[in-house]
Amino acid sequence: MKTITVHIFDKGSSASMSETITVSDNSVKDREVIATKERIEQRKEEIFANVPFHKFYFEVECFDELTSEEESILDELELTPDC
Repeated sequence: MKTITVHIFDKGSSASMSETITVSDNSVKDREVIATKERIEQRKEEIFANVPFHKFYFEVECFDELTSEEESILDELELTPDC
């Protein structure tokens, strides 16, 4: 399973939140998750629609080895990991 973690920080306090996005997962063949821009974008929109802060910034973290295709999708969605 390849994931990224989006850390969102409130600019007015020390509050933060973190959410995970599955980039791809081929560990279980009958439940394979393929990296698609549409699916990742939908999850990104869900996360940012529920941010409780008025002013915030975010960082993206990834500890997995991503393919160039996966990196390209994340770049297009402005979710480039800081790794």
